[in-house]
Amino acid sequence: MKYDCIIVLGGGVHYDGTLPGIPRAKVNLAAELFNDGLSGEIILSTKWSGFLTREPVITEAESMKRYAMELGLPETVGQE
Repeated sequence: MKYDCIIVLGGGVHYDGTLPGIPRAKVNLAAELFNDGLSGEIILSTKWSGFLTREPVITEAESMKRYAMELGLPETVGQE
């Protein structure tokens, strides 16, 4: 079965823009599903947690995108 898209919801980002373990695991799974051909599109979502006392240097979605690219995914997947 093929799906329209894979949606990755956030799970936190550090102030320096790096991802903690849970969001990394979510991106890892999305990359695995993408590489297995289950979908041709990935949506990375969230800005940052309201629990943070200051804004991180980049959004969580941007950090997830950069990590996904480190895993070998293309910068742009599917339609924008």
